[in-house]
Amino acid sequence: MVFWSIIPQFSVCTPFSSHLIEKDAILSPIGNHAIRITHATATPELKTEICTYLRTYFGNPPYTPVLDIPESCLLSPRDYLFLVRDHEEQIAGTIRYRYTGEFFANYIHHVEDPAIYRVDAFCIRPDWRKKGLGDYLLTELQRYATANGQPYAMFLKEGPSLSITHIPLYSSSYVYRPIKAIKVSHVRLFSCLQAYHMLDLYHRIYPNVCIIRNQNGNQHWRFYKNGYSTILACFQDTYQRLEGKKMAWCTAWLESSVVTDDIRSEAAIELTHTLPSFDYVWMNKKWVGHHSAWKQDGGFHWYTYQWSTNLTLDRSMCILD
Repeated sequence: MVFWSIIPQFSVCTPFSSHLIEKDAILSPIGNHAIRITHATATPELKTEICTYLRTYFGNPPYTPVLDIPESCLLSPRDYLFLVRDHEEQIAGTIRYRYTGEFFANYIHHVEDPAIYRVDAFCIRPDWRKKGLGDYLLTELQRYATANGQPYAMFLKEGPSLSITHIPLYSSSYVYRPIKAIKVSHVRLFSCLQAYHMLDLYHRIYPNVCIIRNQNGNQHWRFYKNGYSTILACFQDTYQRLEGKKMAWCTAWLESSVVTDDIRSEAAIELTHTLPSFDYVWMNKKWVGHHSAWKQDGGFHWYTYQWSTNLTLDRSMCILD
């Protein structure tokens, strides 16, 4: 896409660095302007229309999972969504700017924790794909967010990396397995408040680990402990459905320094046995050790936009959905 062709590469030595990019407005290939929808302006009828559109056109259904965002979860008070309609007043494209959380800047540097947003629900109707509508929506979103003091974003690219010079913040691959809740030995269920307290402590012990935290209801926190080995993990609903089955993914994995691959093999199985609300779970391949229960899926890449960091994303990280 043309939008990504001029993203510069940055090298930084600080926990958080701002790199704002100016973009000129471009014309809508449809001729109609993008409409910005917020929590306050979205009527029930419009939410239904948008959610139906995403269920129908996001990805490549039925060959890929259906994106089934509940209408109540489409827009939080800090989110907004741009959409473009065609000349028949049908939705031709959407893109959402969703509050991901506060980035834990290294407290040693006394840096204020910036708000990070996520670009998602990026969906162009098949008959409008490869015609410039995606570039137009991305540009409108970037210009608005930057002008209104919300410039720092992330996006998740699944499959191959983008053919741009900007190196991903993190790359790995997914594995998944079907799950069924059973009793386990080493896992405790944590409330969000317990987990947030642990995140604060973890950040002080390991200040170079990347943590982006929010406080929403779609979080299932688990704490694994076996001897000196500990892992704090968060599982969240993807809102993707595969033949009606509910799919979770692990968005936080914060381990102690003595954890080995043998421990990870056991921990990943035990942790995911405690999720009775879900049928499948997706994990970072680096978190599951060598257990044979996991099936290979595909690669994924986290990109930052208009900011960069020198914090590490190795095995321990927290990027909440």
